[in-house]
Amino acid sequence: MKSRQFALQIKMKTNFFSKYFLVVSILTATNLSALAYSPNTAGNISKNEFDSVGSGISIIAAPEFKQKGIFTRSPNKKTSKEQFEYAQNLEKAKKYKAATKAYNALVYEWPTASEAPIAQLGVARTFELREKYLEAYKEYQYLIANYDVRHLPESIKFTDILNSQFRIANYYLNKLDSTILGIGSIGVDGVADAFAQIAKNAPEWERASECLLRRGLAYEIAGRNVDAIFEYEDLIGRYAGTIVANEALYRAAVARYKIAINATRDEKALRNTIVAMNLAMKADPNHKYAEATLEHKKKIEETLTALLFEKAQYYDNIKPNPKAALISYSSFVKEFPNAKEAQSAKKRIAELEEITKNSPSKEK
Repeated sequence: MKSRQFALQIKMKTNFFSKYFLVVSILTATNLSALAYSPNTAGNISKNEFDSVGSGISIIAAPEFKQKGIFTRSPNKKTSKEQFEYAQNLEKAKKYKAATKAYNALVYEWPTASEAPIAQLGVARTFELREKYLEAYKEYQYLIANYDVRHLPESIKFTDILNSQFRIANYYLNKLDSTILGIGSIGVDGVADAFAQIAKNAPEWERASECLLRRGLAYEIAGRNVDAIFEYEDLIGRYAGTIVANEALYRAAVARYKIAINATRDEKALRNTIVAMNLAMKADPNHKYAEATLEHKKKIEETLTALLFEKAQYYDNIKPNPKAALISYSSFVKEFPNAKEAQSAKKRIAELEEITKNSPSKEK
């Protein structure tokens, strides 16, 4: 990464945190989860497996590495330590806009100072306090991209930063189906990228799989069911057997059902939906969606049986072909012996067997 390389080139100080400066506690992350289940702790996916997740030019991408320019705001104090204390006092006084500017000025002026990463955290935090959530997300991402966040003081945990990003991404997810004309939204792709970026930031974090689930949910809310299915099934492959993977199985079944009910003459779509539903119910028969899924499955099976019976009738009546009709009816009865059309199909099979047996052979 260009910004990280720049930081390394200018030899960021190994002694990040001198004993003199004060550490500001990060806001406690609250879980605004819209889905009720426990995050898994399995996975152990290597980070490079998430490299294709999210786009570098997304709306949620972090700013370029901060370097002082002609129009950059100058610090209010002469040293990074004094500037940090100045910004901190502004934040304590709830002058959040001024605090954002003061923290940011420190990062621009002294990017390698020991106070810089904590000041960058202050930039992100005060943006969030001002309800500038997109800016806050991007500034949190800047902190992750340009500073060694895994070695922050004990009072500032990497997971707190991830939870802040998660909270913001979830805020925009909840706005996808509630905003008018997209006002206040970052769009489905922005939401999907936001969750994907968090998973990429920490592939082994306990909520990484949940982030990928919500990425699929964003597509599903937007009606992009094919994209949703792709995300859900990718998650299932990565975290098979976990609670989140089972949730994804049901969500994938729901997405396939939405496709199937609008494609009632697509045999493949109908069959894929039934398979998806069976997999979900087998994985977690007591899931909260199990009963509804069973009802939906019955509806899809009825649609499929009607379609296949109609296919057999086509060869029987509309385009007479006794042998083809016999094969179709026989396959139908074998696959759906309890269908309401099964009895009439069996009766017609007996009649067609007599017809085909008594028909003259084409062989000499």
